[in-house]
Amino acid sequence: MTLPTHEGGESESITAAQTASPESSGEMQAVAVVAAIRRFCSLPTSYLARNVHGPLMPRIIAENLTWNRKSVRHPIFRQHCRALCKIPWTKMPEACRESCRRVFTVLEERSTMFFELMPQFLSISPFLRAAAYADAWERLPEVWYPDPNHHAAEQFWSFFEHLFVRYPIPEFLTPAWLEHGPLRSSPRDWFVHVARGGNLREAPGFPEHVTRRAAHLAMSAPSTFQISEAIRWGLVHALGGDEPLTRAVLRSRIRTHFEKDRFWLTLIEKLAASESFDPGMTGMVVDFITYLAEVHAREQRPFCLKQRSVESLCRQAVRTWNEIAAKVEKSHQLDDGAFDIQSSGHRALLLRAVVYVWLPSEDIKPIRLRRMGSCWEVVELCSAFDLLQESQRMGNCVAGYAGACLENCCRIWSLRSAPIDDQHTNTMKWNHHATVAVNPQKRTITQARGRFNEQLDNISMRAISAWCAANRLRGLPAPGLT
Repeated sequence: MTLPTHEGGESESITAAQTASPESSGEMQAVAVVAAIRRFCSLPTSYLARNVHGPLMPRIIAENLTWNRKSVRHPIFRQHCRALCKIPWTKMPEACRESCRRVFTVLEERSTMFFELMPQFLSISPFLRAAAYADAWERLPEVWYPDPNHHAAEQFWSFFEHLFVRYPIPEFLTPAWLEHGPLRSSPRDWFVHVARGGNLREAPGFPEHVTRRAAHLAMSAPSTFQISEAIRWGLVHALGGDEPLTRAVLRSRIRTHFEKDRFWLTLIEKLAASESFDPGMTGMVVDFITYLAEVHAREQRPFCLKQRSVESLCRQAVRTWNEIAAKVEKSHQLDDGAFDIQSSGHRALLLRAVVYVWLPSEDIKPIRLRRMGSCWEVVELCSAFDLLQESQRMGNCVAGYAGACLENCCRIWSLRSAPIDDQHTNTMKWNHHATVAVNPQKRTITQARGRFNEQLDNISMRAISAWCAANRLRGLPAPGLT
């Protein structure tokens, strides 16, 4: 018996076993058969699947096939085909559609990626983006042949290097094809430009404030960095920052954000020039300046950084964060020392509490009721910190509604109760029952849910109905229907 060969070695192994001495021929034949089976099983899974259903992916693209689960036997490949069927191919330009057909034909016939990696580990999106850059291909996809010894992840990068790379590129540019967004984006433009031998500083859409020296230094950034982190790394080094300061900046909130970057570069230059500055204070100073800028913008006052020394910034940052922490702990009835101002996460919470706030509704009022031996009330949540606490207590996603509340597109209210014996104390032990979302323009309740988005019970429904009646709000079902 001769098994299907991948490199022609199986038949030779079996022949050698047949000519061996009688006492060892049985053992050698067994070893040879096992080796042949292993080689056969190492063939690309797409080779076996292709014999079952043929090249299905190009047909999905060319004929806009609807999803049919029974047409695909391979469980992993089936999921990728299903994702491909969800794309509205008829709305895609014909040239891009043809490029996609060519790409997926090659990948299905020659690669194991769609047969070994689940969609949560490898989606079809990077290959759609590669097809959108067909005008930048250095080589045709039809002449790509993956190394059979490479696993799926190595084949992935091999395919993109084959299509685009003419000259070596820094490793931090390679994740550009994994970034979400439109098919053509700035990071992918930079990848293509540098892969052709271009200068990163001259790439289309590259930030203008990044100097040639900073762009040159960014090219030597560590391979573990993302694209935005590598650019920030080059900017800090170009301004004279040492490695501790660079690492501290990359741990702060300006690590990947380049809005108003000229302002932040002024701060980084100040910190780099100061001999007494402790890099460990970088995050606190950056968050403090973010707070000051928000306050000045709200009060419509200009904010100037050049007149402030590094030493005064550090002193004011420590004093201000301690004051804010004490204020929030008191207003939200938290224990003293609940916030550690050295923690960037805690400072982010404090910013939510004092910066991202809005005025209470003028025409929708809270209510307090006495029901079944308890004090019930519906109160409005007027800060991003309040929304975060409500989200953690109730197990919902209301923390993401801060932007809508700031724009007055939505208002969030909370239903809570406490024993009547506690209503005259300063530390009432509230039990939270429901989160209510209201459209202030239409005066309509859009959502009303209990803990973990469950339906409201009858007691909560009656309390919210009384509040709706007092404020003439619409949109809540009658009590007893849940």
